[in-house]
Amino acid sequence: MALTKLNTYSLADNAITTANIADDAVTSAKTTVSPPNPNLLVNGSMQIGQRPALTGQSGTNSAYGGVDRWYNELRNVGTYSVSQSTSVVPEGFSHSLEVKCTTADASLDANSYGHLTYKMEGQDVQDFKKGTSSAIAFCVSFWIRSSKTGTYVVRLRDNTNARYMSKTYTVSSANTWEYKTLVFPADTTGAIANNTSSGMSLYFWYSAGTQYTSGSAESAWGTAASSTLAPGQVNLSDTVNATFYLTGVKLEAAAACTDYQHPDYSTEFTKCCRYFWSIRGDEGQDYSNNYGLLFSWPSSRFSGWNPSWTVHFPVQMRAIPTTAIVGTWGTSNAGSYSLGGYKSKMSAAVLFSGTTAGTGTYAHFDSTDDRITFDAEL
Repeated sequence: MALTKLNTYSLADNAITTANIADDAVTSAKTTVSPPNPNLLVNGSMQIGQRPALTGQSGTNSAYGGVDRWYNELRNVGTYSVSQSTSVVPEGFSHSLEVKCTTADASLDANSYGHLTYKMEGQDVQDFKKGTSSAIAFCVSFWIRSSKTGTYVVRLRDNTNARYMSKTYTVSSANTWEYKTLVFPADTTGAIANNTSSGMSLYFWYSAGTQYTSGSAESAWGTAASSTLAPGQVNLSDTVNATFYLTGVKLEAAAACTDYQHPDYSTEFTKCCRYFWSIRGDEGQDYSNNYGLLFSWPSSRFSGWNPSWTVHFPVQMRAIPTTAIVGTWGTSNAGSYSLGGYKSKMSAAVLFSGTTAGTGTYAHFDSTDDRITFDAEL
């Protein structure tokens, strides 16, 4: 007797109810949906950009810039700019990081290199259980777009034990967003120190000399020779205006990559402020009238009064920050100002000295480029 095939059209409405399903027919394994693994990186979608763009970056002038947490590291690969982009993005993302060659170098020195670097605290990578028999693999996923096709390299470095591993991927189509996934095997050798120092670094190469490109791809973690750090890496620097875009970067402790989950802006901003925070002149309520930041007291009855104000950070910083005042403020009877001592991981003091007697005593940002910065990056 032939069996009749069943489909949804064969079933009357309400034909299957909970009363028709045996108690043991539905198990937790069949109903539980596992959420994506957490992303161990902050600002993988490049949406937080407190730092100004980098321009004219050349020689060994490595620096943070463009977006928070990402460091453009280079040595003699021409001249580059690094900036946050809102116009060149893959579907589902609002920002990317643009690396652009502004002065070409078609014949790199053997020891030349250029790569984006992301540094992680040791306490934030303990999920990998590195250096134990229960070690877990490292999954890296990201969206990439480049004007130059060919072989590119992603490298992981255990900074506690100086152990490395590199993997290659291919940009197949120029100026086209491509999604990539890479799985680095677990490493049972060398535990990463569980502290606030740099425990692991992630590198996205875009240029390299033969000292780094001439070897073969690695198959396991180890103290690699320099020739295997960026095997086959193309030279983005050989063309003026060549570009390399990156976003949606995720690092997870897993055997396979899972989808990128967009964090809410406030959470991501707060996490970034652990490493860098800036009070900026272009964020004031009415910066066109120079009130991006204002310190004011009604009068000074005598000269030489030295007031101070405490600035409280949004979150505890990784370390006591390095501070800087950028730009020249507008002042009246306020004397000189500084942001030096009296610092902690939670606050810093703005100090005034040499004030003069008078009314209407104040100091404020005087342009949209003025800023106060607090830097505790790795």
